[in-house]
Amino acid sequence: MSALRRGAILGSYRVLAPLPSGRGGFAQVYLAKANMRGREFHEVALKVARARSEQADTYAAGDSVYNDAIKNEVNVLKQLRHPNIVHIYPILGTPLHQEPYIARAVGFKGEPWYFVMEYLRGPTLEKLIEKRGRLPIEEAVEAAVRIGMAVDFMHSKGIRHLDIKPSNVLFRRPVRPWSSSFEPVLIDFGIAAGDKQPSLDAGAIPYLPPERLRVLSGELAPRQVGDDKPVDVYQLGMLLYKMVTGQMPFHGSKGSITMAVHNDPPMPPHKMNHEVSPQLEDLILRALAKDPQKRPRIHEMVMELDTVLQPPRMLVNRMRPQSLIKRYWRRTIASGVCVLILILILCAGFGNLSSFDYPTPVPSLTWAPTVGVSPCVTYAPTITEAPIPTHTRTLIATQENTPTLAPTRTPTPPLPTNALVLTP
Repeated sequence: MSALRRGAILGSYRVLAPLPSGRGGFAQVYLAKANMRGREFHEVALKVARARSEQADTYAAGDSVYNDAIKNEVNVLKQLRHPNIVHIYPILGTPLHQEPYIARAVGFKGEPWYFVMEYLRGPTLEKLIEKRGRLPIEEAVEAAVRIGMAVDFMHSKGIRHLDIKPSNVLFRRPVRPWSSSFEPVLIDFGIAAGDKQPSLDAGAIPYLPPERLRVLSGELAPRQVGDDKPVDVYQLGMLLYKMVTGQMPFHGSKGSITMAVHNDPPMPPHKMNHEVSPQLEDLILRALAKDPQKRPRIHEMVMELDTVLQPPRMLVNRMRPQSLIKRYWRRTIASGVCVLILILILCAGFGNLSSFDYPTPVPSLTWAPTVGVSPCVTYAPTITEAPIPTHTRTLIATQENTPTLAPTRTPTPPLPTNALVLTP
């Protein structure tokens, strides 16, 4: 089917936009909102199978493969409830007698099957590696441990993913450097298989182990491989290799990659990243062993990763020495700038004060009490400066010949002749 347009109504959901991270070979994922009785609720992700081809010769075959992958993914996700595995939701408005987790897109060309998942707001692991070049060892080990725990849970249910790669790992929230909210989630279970269920012949060649490549090329029948759980171990090892180095161990065309996977040992990771410890490198190379029997089991791999870098990784190791040094210099420079601005403000203020015309100081006056016979006490001002004749206003010249107005003293009224004068 052609891409759904913005605003299209698919059952009880209104399509908002296609998700770039949800474009795959079997389906397309869209961002949508639940719509019930005219009210819109939380955002969800709709995964819609690709419909029949426009060409007549591939009309039925394409429809069958795409819908089989969607049905297989729904059957797998219904059995899995894990924090690092994408959650599947029942479809709103489904009648009780129908399957609640899958439905047909009635009214659209080909009426493809679709189902509803949680909307993961973070980037894919592939985009995160492209942006940073490679991940810090703490983040790489944390992501591998969490995905490994999800795969171990799947294996306990008798399910193998068989398509673990960076584009199939999404983050539940946006990823910030050295943040404790680091939640990788495994998605895309279209070719996953159970113990009694054959897997689909598909997969990304750079992440496939030798035995899986022989099955896809027709050299081996699926039943000849036996237990294919080591396929997930190999792909998790390849995922960890890509996270700590930013590169794949084998490059080139599909043919050259296939030959290298069969015959060539991968380059040791420490040659591309000196922070990779010998213990971590040994674990990665054992996970990438050509012989499936020589690879560790998934729960053994998770336990060894905890030994390589003891948890809690994202809390204790969130501030590296380089980050601390950068933070110290940023604060030092910011403090210096603030002090410089304060000095400039003070200098400007002192410049304004120097040009201000201050008033001539007025001589201070002290008051001496005068006690009379009457019960009231009166105070007469006493000048501390040299005596000046009364009843006059005289201009006194200073040393700079600046005339200054001298204060005039008011004469004290004469006391009665029989008044008793007390001096303090």
